[in-house]
Amino acid sequence: MNHRGPAKDLDKVFFLILLITLLSNSLIYLFVFALNWEAWFFGMKVDGLDAGIILFTYFLISTILAFLLFRYPRRIPEIALMSIFFLGSNSSIPQKLFRR
Repeated sequence: MNHRGPAKDLDKVFFLILLITLLSNSLIYLFVFALNWEAWFFGMKVDGLDAGIILFTYFLISTILAFLLFRYPRRIPEIALMSIFFLGSNSSIPQKLFRR
């Protein structure tokens, strides 16, 4: 984007926040993948090999998005939209919270 003044600075701040969020998300999933194979997938607790596959996929997707964001700074809006879909899709609520 070709902004001037405060808009350009704000664009850089949002770029850095998104990059740090994706990198920290990637590291968190890598640590969970290495230490404890348990994950929540669409509100269901998954463990074992299925959870390992899910956690590694989450790690891989967030790493790829962070790489794309760093490599192609002209495509920030598209990558930000993909990041919003990714970050929103992997935050599921456990089903046991809704049971009576």
